[in-house]
Amino acid sequence: MSIKRLRLLTLSFVHGTVHAVVIIYPVVLNAVRAEFGWSLSFAGWVGTAGFALFGITSLPTGWLADVVSRKLLLLSMLLAIVGGALLMGFSVHPLMFVLGWLLAGFAGGMHHPLALAVIAGSFQGKQSKALAWHGSGGNFMIAVTPALAGAVASLYSWRAAFLMGAGFAALALFLLLFIPESPAQARINRKKGKLPPWEQLWVLLLAHSITGFIYRGVVTYIPHSIGEVWEGMDLAAVGGVTTFVLIFGIAGQFLGGYLGDGKRFWPLYLGQVVLYSVSLLLLPLLSHWFFAAGLIFWSIVYYSTQPVVNSFLAEFGGVSSHGRLYGVAFFTNYTIGSLGAGMAGVLADYVGLLGMFWGLAAVALVAVVVLYFNRYRLNK
Repeated sequence: MSIKRLRLLTLSFVHGTVHAVVIIYPVVLNAVRAEFGWSLSFAGWVGTAGFALFGITSLPTGWLADVVSRKLLLLSMLLAIVGGALLMGFSVHPLMFVLGWLLAGFAGGMHHPLALAVIAGSFQGKQSKALAWHGSGGNFMIAVTPALAGAVASLYSWRAAFLMGAGFAALALFLLLFIPESPAQARINRKKGKLPPWEQLWVLLLAHSITGFIYRGVVTYIPHSIGEVWEGMDLAAVGGVTTFVLIFGIAGQFLGGYLGDGKRFWPLYLGQVVLYSVSLLLLPLLSHWFFAAGLIFWSIVYYSTQPVVNSFLAEFGGVSSHGRLYGVAFFTNYTIGSLGAGMAGVLADYVGLLGMFWGLAAVALVAVVVLYFNRYRLNK
């Protein structure tokens, strides 16, 4: 296996590790609350702070990625995640836990602009398929970590689940340590690249932010919606169906990777957004396994957009500006996107499951309109 492909597989594992450590918190939330005497709302705000940092850190990291060794930054990121997970795993005071959680969120936000810049620069012309491999690592760990963390927490304690996360991050650190940074990548860090014109960039960033908003809204309430559709289903079964739905995101990543190379961007991306907008409109009209099938369809189509958009961003700007482009893109996607969870919750409270999915579909249609009426900008 070539060093380039080994680097890609290692970054895919690093990607999965970053998401694994972050997703442990929601899994053991009730046990942490019981330990420290937190209310549900306070625990939620702690989670929000960590998730917000995950987006905010992307912006400065993107700028650093174009002037500093990306491998060095990735190693620093993993070291900080190990430290944060250990702080949570050995926490004897609520403040110690919160500091560990914030450190893990702050460090985790560094990953996307760094790793995607490395991959886009290494696989020029074929980056869509490479980005799909990277994305699949995150999808896989997002799907399986809840089951792993739940099992470890049940057998031992919630602290052991975070120690497991620290072990994953330490293994990723060890593997990445021995992967050399390519000479071409080292030269890129010494070049000065320019960002695309703002009149083009804003279109893609707005559409990217809207899709992030929809993603947070849907994924946050998948377990809740499954529980409503299947009345009486226990939590273990709800978790199993949720994992089953999300694992299909891996298929979506590879579908997008296949479609994304050498295709015109805006018709492909527009078609993907239209498809998952329609699926959101139909979801509340379905029941039981038809509802699950609708969620699977949404999962495949949504995740297929990720390598397509990330590949287009790579083509959109010069190689030496990839870090900044991905930094801005993930900053807007995660910060604006994080509002989707809150807004979807408000819709679910006031207008029910039907209104929640239709409200998110309406937001998705905004992305369709933005892309269609600005297609000439993207065609440039």
